[in-house]
Amino acid sequence: MHRVFRGHGHRPMRGLPIQRIGFLLKMGSGCPGRTLHRGLGLGVLLVISLSAPAVAVQPASRITTGETRAVAAAVHRLPAVVREVMRRTGVPGVAVAVVHRDRLLYAEGFGVRDVEQGGNVDVDTVFQLASISKPLGATAVAALISRGVISWDTPAAKLLPGFALADPWVSRQVTIGDLYAHRSGLPGDFGNDLDALGFDRQTILERARLVPSAPFRLTYAYSNVGITAGATAAARAAGMDWATLTRDLLFKPLGMERTTFSEGEFRRMDNIAVLHQKLKGRWIRGPLRHTDRLAPAGGASASVSDMARWLRLMLNDGRVDGTTVVAESPLQRMRSLQIRNGGDPKSAIEGYGYGLQVSVSNDSPLAWFHAGDFLEGASTQFYLFPDLQLGIIVLTNGWPAGVPQAVIATFDDLVRLGSSSRDWLRLATEQTAPLTTATFTIDGRSRPPKPAPARPLASYVGTYSNPYGGSATVSATDGQLILALGPSGATRLALRHWSGDVFFFNDPAAPEGFYRAVTFSGNRAGLSSTMTLAWFTTGLGTMARQWP
Repeated sequence: MHRVFRGHGHRPMRGLPIQRIGFLLKMGSGCPGRTLHRGLGLGVLLVISLSAPAVAVQPASRITTGETRAVAAAVHRLPAVVREVMRRTGVPGVAVAVVHRDRLLYAEGFGVRDVEQGGNVDVDTVFQLASISKPLGATAVAALISRGVISWDTPAAKLLPGFALADPWVSRQVTIGDLYAHRSGLPGDFGNDLDALGFDRQTILERARLVPSAPFRLTYAYSNVGITAGATAAARAAGMDWATLTRDLLFKPLGMERTTFSEGEFRRMDNIAVLHQKLKGRWIRGPLRHTDRLAPAGGASASVSDMARWLRLMLNDGRVDGTTVVAESPLQRMRSLQIRNGGDPKSAIEGYGYGLQVSVSNDSPLAWFHAGDFLEGASTQFYLFPDLQLGIIVLTNGWPAGVPQAVIATFDDLVRLGSSSRDWLRLATEQTAPLTTATFTIDGRSRPPKPAPARPLASYVGTYSNPYGGSATVSATDGQLILALGPSGATRLALRHWSGDVFFFNDPAAPEGFYRAVTFSGNRAGLSSTMTLAWFTTGLGTMARQWP
């Protein structure tokens, strides 16, 4: 069976935006890859199999069709698949669930919640979902539509005071659905930088008008801020905040007691998975990821048991255990293709629905899926196969290492082919390695062997600003430049000299080696006149000095 890798338009959410992952495994290509063999390096913490109970496969005596036999056989082999992927990557913790024909067939946790404090992962361990938050939240919007409060075609701007795009006509026309389908024209990276600096949601939405837009409803650009704008409009129409809306309209009716869009609620829970990164071959705790500002795009946290109930709802047209939580019509629109974003027309049609990736291809009639990643230390993915009424979700507490993709692709092979067609982890690590490999470079260039000298530090000291990034202050302390950004200058970054008028700082969301340039230019009375930050990815990183 021929398979090809397919892109999913997902951008890992992180402290600073990075290039997109150009794949979502299941339909792989024959492209070459390398297998990354790593020891666990964490002692007994990572070789313990779960002591917590797992949900087992249904007994063989109850299997009556070839389809259920194939699914049951694949589920039986799934724990070994997960353990092997964990052995090769060393990822600290994983949770997996499989649903089929409106039943939970299997759920289990593996490994540890925290490499420092330990604690076994079980089916109730709460993971940060990253961008799986998008389809989860879109389902809550569909539930609101079910009540007749709004529709996918409701204009967003009238519900969002201060929000506008660069084109006034588009601002009036853009709908909640347009924002959830990533077809508003907003650049994909817009606002991720402002979020990392701590600007509040309202400020980020108000600055959308400063960013040049792409053609409306013709251009796909994966936008965390776009999703957030659509969700915020829906919540305001309901007279609720986003965390309350999702709780009352989706999580409570579904019995998802360990799921929330509130960072504060997540931090207060017990049995939570800590984010992890890899440094010098060893998994370490990652920095905290603050998610409330763009919560609809990446702020949900949930257990795999809860997420299995949501998978059942998605496959069963909005119903679970005989109760309709979401009407079929808005859910159908959510799951339908709204804009193309890739795929070979001869073998696949790929695109985005409302908060959800959609694909139709030669070897899988229809699939709904999404992935999520935080550079700070999370990687997640789910796949739904309506032709088999089958769903699988994989949650991990390690940064992108190809774990969810490899597990899901292998499981799909086991169901459809009876065996794995290739080494999916090898392909996955080829794709994720550029995202998590420290280069110690700036724009792909190493530091010159003989750097040009900088001007006296006093030449760079001062306040710089532009309408997009606000005000930034450069000061000199003990022979080092300090850059203060964001609201009240709360983000403070130590600048190191690169060459000439170029300095750099290390991405605060990453280990050492992920560098971002700060370039000074101009000379007026011995002082630089502009400062350009590579932090800002929308072409609005140049700030002018504020002269007395």
